[in-house]
Amino acid sequence: MPRPEEAGENIETGTVGNDGAKHGPREIWNEEHDSQWIAIEPPSGLRTGSHTHCLDSGPPSFTDSQFDIIVRRQRLRPRDGGGRKMTALPSRFLHLSNDFEFAGWGSLMRMTLTEDDRKEGESRLQEIRRQSVLGQFTASALAGNAVLGSVFYALPAVVVVSSVYSPISLFIATLVLFLWRPIMEELGSALPLSGAPYTYILNVSSKSFALVGAALLILDFTSTSVVSAAIAASYLSGEGKLPLPEYILAILVLLVFTIISLSGVKESARIALVVLIFHMGTMTVLIISSCVYWGKTGSQQLRDNWSSGKNSSSSVAHEIFNGVCLGMLGLTGFECIPSYIGRIKKGYLPLVLRNLHIPAIALNTAIMLLVLAVVPLETVLQGSNVLSVLAQM
Repeated sequence: MPRPEEAGENIETGTVGNDGAKHGPREIWNEEHDSQWIAIEPPSGLRTGSHTHCLDSGPPSFTDSQFDIIVRRQRLRPRDGGGRKMTALPSRFLHLSNDFEFAGWGSLMRMTLTEDDRKEGESRLQEIRRQSVLGQFTASALAGNAVLGSVFYALPAVVVVSSVYSPISLFIATLVLFLWRPIMEELGSALPLSGAPYTYILNVSSKSFALVGAALLILDFTSTSVVSAAIAASYLSGEGKLPLPEYILAILVLLVFTIISLSGVKESARIALVVLIFHMGTMTVLIISSCVYWGKTGSQQLRDNWSSGKNSSSSVAHEIFNGVCLGMLGLTGFECIPSYIGRIKKGYLPLVLRNLHIPAIALNTAIMLLVLAVVPLETVLQGSNVLSVLAQM
């Protein structure tokens, strides 16, 4: 037990008991000391002033010792709060500093809300709830056009590096999202705030690190827009002769959409849903037609492509891995969902992720398999308009 003078308390040099004998020093507790009790309340005897501990009456109780130690360690606390523990005692943990033992005193604030404050708070909550207007299909459409439209530029890139193993690579790439979806759902339920990964990183880390994440997200959006514009120009030039080079046409596409965005035109979820339905209808017709053609002609073309594109067993894993890496292009758009997660109705985020994930698996894998089953591999590798070639067959 620490000495009373260490605790910074008033000391009475001696007291006289009922038996007339003089006892040892006793600590006198008053209201000033009560205001310094922070971490643990003192024993009831000390609070009432009726407790007397004699030095020759045996060791103190555990409660007495615990309280005395806390008082001794807190004697340098500023009266107005704040401050840090000042002690030369080493940390109890081998690899942690003394600051870890006590992070700070903290602060206490009491607030009384009036009826007007409560009404204002309720009105703000209702305003936030009214902003959540996107259902599972309208919310899926905003990112779905990017996710499901990525087959236009994902398939040609994958087939170049993965050859006949492209369906396997795309299937593995889409399965990766089964690891990502639970994380996204957990973040969305904990922080349903629009702002993309910047919001999440800002709530768990420093602002500098959050800015790094925001910069990476901007690079992702920029690269996606550039690739999309380049593929659009490539498809148009492949379907007919254009008076402009492909790169000029890609720049014009980017310039047009930039002007639209700067003019203040906002993205419409209903228009995005109409475009997505049209795109999915077109892909469904293409898949059904290709399946019918495959059923009529048989699997000989698939065997020929497999024989011509099959490599040694040592390079199979390498080609599949390269295809998986490029196959992640087919999933471009999932990272856009946190940008408007605050507008999605409560409980619909898991459905939105499911609505995007399942079609991505079916669309990428099925179309790539049909391309290899219907179109000669040499034709696929020579032209970038893979879906156009498949439709012409």
